[in-house]
Amino acid sequence: MQTDAADRIILGGRYRLESKVGTGGMSVVYRATDLQEERTVAVKMLREEYAEDEEFLQHFRNEINAAKDLHHPNIVEIYDFSQEDDLPYIVMEYVSGITLKAYINVIQSMGWRDALNICAQILSAIDCAHSHGIVHRDIKPQNILITDEGRVKLTDFGIARAVTEGTRKAGGDSAGSVHYLSPEQARGGFTDERSDIYSIGITLYEMVTGVVPFDGESHVSIALKHIDGNIVPPHTVDPDIPYGVSDLVMMATKKDPAERFQTARDMYARLKMVSANPGYSFLTPENNLDDGAADIQNLEATEFSAPLIIRREDINEYENGDGNSSNSAPGRRAADYTDRELEINRAEIVRNVTMTTFAYVLAIILGIVGIIFMVNRFRNLNSNMGKFTSVSYKVADYHAMKAQDVINELTAKGINVAQEPALSEDYPLGYVVGQSVAAGETITLKDVLTLKVSSLSNSFILEDMVDKDYRQALADLTSAGLSVNFHTVSSASHKKDMVVRTSPAAGSIVTPGDTVTIYYSTGQMAEKVRVPNLIGMTAQEAEMQLTLAGLTLRRAYPEPGSDITDLVATPTPTPEPTADPLLIPTPTEEPTLEPTEEPTQELPPDSSAEAINTVTPEITQTPSITTAPTVPPTATPSPTPVLASMTVVAQYPQAGTEIYVGESVEIYFFTVRMLQTDKELTLDYPSDVTSAEEVDVRIESIPLVGSGSFSDIIYSGSLKRTEFPFKYHLNIPVSGMPVKVTIYINRSIYKQILVTYDYVEKR
Repeated sequence: MQTDAADRIILGGRYRLESKVGTGGMSVVYRATDLQEERTVAVKMLREEYAEDEEFLQHFRNEINAAKDLHHPNIVEIYDFSQEDDLPYIVMEYVSGITLKAYINVIQSMGWRDALNICAQILSAIDCAHSHGIVHRDIKPQNILITDEGRVKLTDFGIARAVTEGTRKAGGDSAGSVHYLSPEQARGGFTDERSDIYSIGITLYEMVTGVVPFDGESHVSIALKHIDGNIVPPHTVDPDIPYGVSDLVMMATKKDPAERFQTARDMYARLKMVSANPGYSFLTPENNLDDGAADIQNLEATEFSAPLIIRREDINEYENGDGNSSNSAPGRRAADYTDRELEINRAEIVRNVTMTTFAYVLAIILGIVGIIFMVNRFRNLNSNMGKFTSVSYKVADYHAMKAQDVINELTAKGINVAQEPALSEDYPLGYVVGQSVAAGETITLKDVLTLKVSSLSNSFILEDMVDKDYRQALADLTSAGLSVNFHTVSSASHKKDMVVRTSPAAGSIVTPGDTVTIYYSTGQMAEKVRVPNLIGMTAQEAEMQLTLAGLTLRRAYPEPGSDITDLVATPTPTPEPTADPLLIPTPTEEPTLEPTEEPTQELPPDSSAEAINTVTPEITQTPSITTAPTVPPTATPSPTPVLASMTVVAQYPQAGTEIYVGESVEIYFFTVRMLQTDKELTLDYPSDVTSAEEVDVRIESIPLVGSGSFSDIIYSGSLKRTEFPFKYHLNIPVSGMPVKVTIYINRSIYKQILVTYDYVEKR
């Protein structure tokens, strides 16, 4: 019953098709009348290729049934779902207006306030969907409608997910979708609510700039840019776009889902703050001219209720392809002026030029004096304000906590932290056993909180080596009983041969025998290059490619083609040979055979019982055996060795990563996931963030090396308080390469840790 023109067909005896209003890669949309309810509706009829896929239809029905429960002013309502002549169709709310894509094409790029208005309504709709467990997965301007009254309506819930799980064929609107895909969708990995956040960020980018951030000649090239490409910040494309609006886009389009806004509600809250103070940059505070002028957390929220103003004449001009003549203003031509009007009074011109020049010079002098006056006033004001204002923090009880975790937390808040070694028989090394400020007291940013950390008796504080000649630093550290490594870095702020930093940093607790790495300057301006793709190259080819890029090869592990059987965590066992003991005599007892019997043939060590029965000649007389027959000892066959690849199969850092010239890259000649071992980790009850009896827990892991690494979901579900401490298992490479574990509590990041084969965990 698929038709290109509606000819008064009535579907299901109820919906009379009036006219076709749109076509897409999956469906044809008709304007129709609901004869039973006496209202205008939209009927979306799926194309035949989707109607023939039963698996797709089942997923599609499930999604439509869930979407029917969505009732929100910014979501197109779904009224019914049925079939006519085996062709499924959806009946939904009819919206009179245009798509957001067409609206962007009308005005090229809209004002940022209108863009935030539209984005706020999209987020409100998506928040409703997510609260019902529905992820859209296909947010794009083509699926966002703007009514004649200016209200935003989000449509096509459920279709995107059903298509990904059905048998999708490339359609006419698939090209539009790839411009808004999240990196995890482009890789075919796990998607959740944060994938919708990414698509909304791309849509907001297009609204404020008029273009999409990534484009290309094919779907594949665009998808790869979503995975590895860098988005140019909107304020760089158009300097009139405020920093806050640009930051909103950049935060929503982070490659790592854990770094984006975690919910639509989070992004909506930040959007309202940005609207109240658009010039404040919350991602790069250094761009703010007045650090104290905008406390972004305390700004009054701005509500978005005013509809957009869409001029129908603009839309008509866009649809008719005419819109230039109306903008031309009447004016006079040069020939319209008389000779008298063109007479030149030279004396008057000289007088005007002189007065103008004098005015400019006077303005410049007054401007310089004003700037000097304002700078002095600002310095005095800043000095005086420091006496009356300060930021204070309430100190918690850090006893029995890992010192490094406490330091990371406090330094992130701007608090100065110092360490002091202390002997302790009650705590292991590296734990806080005392603090200079008691729990509950307050400190300011000028104060220093000293932590007493459990250490060995001969431990001491590492002194600051920055801007000291690296040779002198070597002598000082060696005399203190420390081992020293060196690493050169390019630096424009440190002279040649001067120490840039140390690892561990100055102020850390060290013990004689520990290793300290000195990073000293080569005196060159720091320059970054992208790591080349070394996958598939030999070791020699990879080293040459790195040299051409200005990089060095740190190590190649293991040796190409070497035997790595011992490195494999769970090698495949080789089956031992089997034999029938009744057919093989024991080595100590010789059976008595008939003289005509031929001797038993010698069998290879890997022969099976079936092979033995085949080669043994028939015995005419049962041999006389005085003892129980046993299987003769045979040599255990060696397992097939596992050999490393002859070409690179993984690298760290990954291809495309920006690092400084002179830094090194590691290459690996084995499959990372094959060389893994199991590690048991424990998650304690997160009492520092919740007191609920049941919490939602999600644990993800991702290796930080290799090409095409995807996140693994270790656990996802609810845990009762009594189920803590919760033990979970993690697969980690035996090579010592780190695996990042992200733990979410109630959908917010609780903590992230790096886990390596030597069982060292670092925040």
